[in-house]
Amino acid sequence: MSLAAVYDTVRSAWIEGRLENVLQRKKELAGLHAALRDHESRLTAAFAQDIDISETAASLEINVCLAAVDRLYHGLDFAAVLAQEKLIQVGQPSPINPVALGPVLIQAALPCPLSSTILPLAAAVAAGSCCLVQLCHASPTINEALSAIIRTSLDQEAVATVDGLISPAALTGIRCEAAVLQDPEGIDHFASALRQSNSAVRIYTPVTGLPAVFVDRSAPDLNTVAIWLQQSILKDPRRHVGRTPRLCFVDEFVLERLVSLLQQRLGPVENNNQPVPEPSVTKELGDLLASSFLSLKQQDLWATANALSPLIALQPTDSITPETIGKVATKVTKSYSGILFVPVSSLDHAIDLWNKVIDGKSASATYVFGEGKETAYLAQFLNTENCFINHIPPESFVMMAPNSGHDTYGLPFSPADFSRNKAIHQWSNRVGRSSSHRGPDLRAIAQPIGGRLSYFEQGLIVGLAATAFALLGSGIAAFKAWKYWF
Repeated sequence: MSLAAVYDTVRSAWIEGRLENVLQRKKELAGLHAALRDHESRLTAAFAQDIDISETAASLEINVCLAAVDRLYHGLDFAAVLAQEKLIQVGQPSPINPVALGPVLIQAALPCPLSSTILPLAAAVAAGSCCLVQLCHASPTINEALSAIIRTSLDQEAVATVDGLISPAALTGIRCEAAVLQDPEGIDHFASALRQSNSAVRIYTPVTGLPAVFVDRSAPDLNTVAIWLQQSILKDPRRHVGRTPRLCFVDEFVLERLVSLLQQRLGPVENNNQPVPEPSVTKELGDLLASSFLSLKQQDLWATANALSPLIALQPTDSITPETIGKVATKVTKSYSGILFVPVSSLDHAIDLWNKVIDGKSASATYVFGEGKETAYLAQFLNTENCFINHIPPESFVMMAPNSGHDTYGLPFSPADFSRNKAIHQWSNRVGRSSSHRGPDLRAIAQPIGGRLSYFEQGLIVGLAATAFALLGSGIAAFKAWKYWF
């Protein structure tokens, strides 16, 4: 079936209001949840065949999807919708009244072919929007399982799948109200094509800033930090550029100790099921690092003939600038399976360095280790969508979050992403309350009196007091000196 024919089916279902009723949406989500559970073993085998990851890693992504569908299901309140409709019927206004946007295009992608499909799909269904789903062409076995799940659990006309490549030109003939584009290679072309038929289409894409780890000298237990780094990053079987950090900014005061602890935990060199880049790519990265940082020229960066050491540490004597780190940051994140440690002298140094390296972009995730006050400072000023303090949750590596103001980590996509607000205002003609003859109440805003002074105000008061005491002391000294001499 052609893309145009599939789209026509989905649009017809939208016009008919197949997912308009809240009870129907809850039924669809319950069916999707049950189908995911029933196909869990099939999905696990498909993950092993298509992208060569373990049963544990596959189960983690499946469980993330199940948890998200469950939250969306329980977030739909049929009783509240009925109560709101009754209020409208008796003449009350409804300033908050979300309605579905319309047909939604969802484009799945590696390294998370399941969650990149299910998470936006479940949110769109919860909002009442019909969906056209393009499955990830690089995971055919997973696609077969996903097609069976969607076909058996959801309305086959309200949610349709397309297995295979879609050209941007083919999208110019369909009108979508929202699109989730997650394949980084074609985002710009697909977005441009969708805007030709609907200039107001909402487009959600993953943020493009690189992830990173920050370890402050205040970290209470470096051994715990080493465990997190080893278990979460060095043993992660995926290459998730948007979520898996390869750059670790460490206070130079604790750098040597942290690297030593990690080396003790790693022991003999092992693959850890990490994806292995092409030897030519690895050699190019090794040459780039050695040419960029003087201390690395004197180190043996190679664990084997074709693999870099899993731990590479720069030294404080190296040139640590936004230019030198920026030159290697992207290639390290995309082509390296270990951790590159970057020494920093302070929290401000780390913040300034990293925000300049990502050049105004926002990172999808950063991971911060330290005491409460220091980590709060870092979290406040790092340019990131999600900041994880004193832990690196493995669930973070199995989801692709959008550039949405509704991303809450556990639920990257919200029904609000696929709905709009239709405010309903009703005119009230009660006796003595004719709104046509009464203007709004524009009294002055009453500000609270007193309260805590700002740091500037406190400093100003202290400075003025010190100046007054100094002047008073100078006056007394001058007076006594005058009395003494004259």
